[in-house]
Amino acid sequence: MFEKLKPNTISIIRYFLSITFLAQGIRALSRQPDFFRLVSESPIFDFSFTPGFFTPALFLTLVGIFDITIAILLFKGIALRTAAIHGFIWICIVITNSLVIGRILETVDSVGYLGGLLAIIIWNRQEMKQEEMK
Repeated sequence: MFEKLKPNTISIIRYFLSITFLAQGIRALSRQPDFFRLVSESPIFDFSFTPGFFTPALFLTLVGIFDITIAILLFKGIALRTAAIHGFIWICIVITNSLVIGRILETVDSVGYLGGLLAIIIWNRQEMKQEEMK
């Protein structure tokens, strides 16, 4: 019974995650004040090995590009498992940063993405194994 639901469920999860990553990418590229403040508080900019040109504004540009790329890959189903793994790692980094700077609300907000990405990673792995067996 669940096997018939899996393709539709994966598609729904993919589309919702791609919309979320797209929205976050646009939010980063537009440098919304709350997002800019969150990034500016990150301890990464205080490390001695962080180059001087690596500013919160540049970081937000890179975040925007990365998020929009993940959104496109998820939406189109291109390299789905790889995109989900990269997204999962990225969200783990975001959660770690939010915890370090004491932003619990942002941490909780990000946890929801992990479940959807993990479902894609696991289910797509099963699909890949079934294709190899054929």
